Amino acid sequence: MALNIIRQQAFTQQWVDGLAMIPNQFMRATIRITDSDVGEAVYNRVTGKFEVPARAILWEGEARVTPRRTALSHPVPGRTTNTQTVQFQIPISEAIDHGLDLRPKQHRVSVVESPLMPNLANFLFVVTEVVDSAAPIEYTFWCNVDQNMEVSE
Repeated sequence: MALNIIRQQAFTQQWVDGLAMIPNQFMRATIRITDSDVGEAVYNRVTGKFEVPARAILWEGEARVTPRRTALSHPVPGRTTNTQTVQFQIPISEAIDHGLDLRPKQHRVSVVESPLMPNLANFLFVVTEVVDSAAPIEYTFWCNVDQNMEVSE
């Protein structure tokens, strides 16, 4: 009987369809993935100020946000900080449909809304690891966050 499993496809479309909605039930945060490059500041003659273009939004939608490691202290004279590794998971169909091709240090993640942990919206997460399994249900990537630096976008 075990040999039949080898001959048959393990992840049939019926199996994927049956499980696809289960992980989505745990995706309680709304995230926004942006490019880190904001372009050059442009001088506005009317306001007399330089304006920085907004980051390009690559994707926005529901995600699961999970801390993966305990925060690490980084003693730096004048600015000791703590960083933590955080895992994000989004529906694989969304990653495929939007052609997401995330790159370490090139892309940023912000939490737009998180009813169960609203303070997540205060931080900017930097993509660090993007190699994912061939899982047919979720797209997983990891980020680092500096816990001592709050941002507003």
